[in-house]
Amino acid sequence: MNWLWEEIYAEMKEDLKLNFSQDSNSAELLHSYHSLSDIVWNRALRLRGKRFLIIGNAENFSGHRIPDLIDGNTIIVVADSAIDRIRDDMVPHIIVTDLDGNLEKITKFCMQGSIIFIHSHGDNMDKIRKFVPGFRGLFIPTCQNCNDMYNPEGFTDGDRAVKISERLGASEIILAGFDFTKPYGKGNPDMKKRKLEYARRIIAGEIERGVKIRFVQDIS
Repeated sequence: MNWLWEEIYAEMKEDLKLNFSQDSNSAELLHSYHSLSDIVWNRALRLRGKRFLIIGNAENFSGHRIPDLIDGNTIIVVADSAIDRIRDDMVPHIIVTDLDGNLEKITKFCMQGSIIFIHSHGDNMDKIRKFVPGFRGLFIPTCQNCNDMYNPEGFTDGDRAVKISERLGASEIILAGFDFTKPYGKGNPDMKKRKLEYARRIIAGEIERGVKIRFVQDIS
């Protein structure tokens, strides 16, 4: 793990009242399911060199205008909280999820070719047990504290999507529907705001490293 992630991960464990103690167990559970990760990674790496558009779930983002941001060189990446912003006929290339979004729609997209990165953390072991054994698509397991799986060194689906896109060789990363100041969607607003601050710091760290990232404001 790099120094920034080690620092942020240690800080999160002190700051957030989440089940970090079970992160390793959750990773082992997800890793125990056969996922053909190497095959899926090779497929994902074919996306190298293209522009990656990551769709988030900010309240003021107009999902119906997403097609305006897409051309033939664009890879569509969706954080699972934003999956309902995507039209049914717009199959994303990549979905980044901790199994907290619309799993029916995620599964449908995966059956149509989406690559899914499923994240393990201490609070989603029950969801892993319920969803993964019956899942018929191919997926790549990720973790935030493990040895034998890919750790993208991200915390929320949005910043993990950024880290994954960088790992896959994106020529540029465009963030649409990202607002680190205004929590939106289900969950405790105060906790969500604190999580968003960690996401902001992780993405800022990528920009400082020279990763080409730009934000798209509301396009309604």
